[in-house]
Amino acid sequence: ELSQRELQIAELCQRELQIEAELEALGQQLSSESEAGTGDSGDIDHVKMILEQICITNESIRELEEYFNNHGSHSARVIDKVLKRNGVDQATYFKGAIVGNHCMTFAQKGNQIYSGILEELEPIIEN
Repeated sequence: ELSQRELQIAELCQRELQIEAELEALGQQLSSESEAGTGDSGDIDHVKMILEQICITNESIRELEEYFNNHGSHSARVIDKVLKRNGVDQATYFKGAIVGNHCMTFAQKGNQIYSGILEELEPIIEN
């Protein structure tokens, strides 16, 4: 089961691949149009925009990976502690899933749980 951060990183990697494929297709299109003399200056602006998106995506991936590496295991411990403090246990026999009455407790105490996690993690998160 993937954590929220791992899912974000995977989504960003997928978006990066899509942008790179789009950039490659545009590059080929520009080359063929240039050879045929039918190019459009708007295409260059579109390529610039895609390059900017790739840079932003790569930077986001690096930031998320750094955040995950710096805080991943500690964050999991804090979340587990706050859940238990609020009467929610994760079932070890269901890969850490929250089952049964613990789901209702989680739903009822959602705001308290969120506030508790934020209270514990906010002082140590710098980036």
